[in-house]
Amino acid sequence: IKAINPTMPMAPTIVFRGKTMVESGGILEYLMSQFPGGDRLAPRKSSPDYADYLMWMHFAEGTAACRIAAEATRIMSSGDRSIKPTLLGGVFRIVGAQEVVDYAENYIKANPYFGGQTFSSADIMMEFVATYIRSMPFDPATYPKLTEWQDKLRQRPAYQRAFAIGAPDGLEKYRPKPRPAAQ
Repeated sequence: IKAINPTMPMAPTIVFRGKTMVESGGILEYLMSQFPGGDRLAPRKSSPDYADYLMWMHFAEGTAACRIAAEATRIMSSGDRSIKPTLLGGVFRIVGAQEVVDYAENYIKANPYFGGQTFSSADIMMEFVATYIRSMPFDPATYPKLTEWQDKLRQRPAYQRAFAIGAPDGLEKYRPKPRPAAQ
């Protein structure tokens, strides 16, 4: 990645039609606009699902990933592998990583997808968030529907094809594994 984009060597980075891009949401929206049928990955603007779609497209990195990353940083620096409330000035509780998990779980309990009733690019964005959550010491009992949703996404043929391209070496450590069902 650094060879392709030395000034911003981060994943994901793509080069498409001579344009180098970072930022998952922007990449998805741009690619959707460049291919016939790309609009299938978003509800119509007149759909009641459109507001949810937009919110989850931006929530994935604008809210969820940054709060989970902050918690991951705290865990790595302190060695304390428990999820802690996020406090402002050590006193006022603000939205933190657990609240992000709870919010996503509550939404997906009531909806089949993060874009509403049908699969959309909001689900692609939130799949990374769900993977990040699974890598952290959150109690899996707090997000069973999120796990179920993610496992459903990982069975999609398009996901399987994308994964085969994204991890072409086939290393087992990169292969998604469903979590055991809650007992």
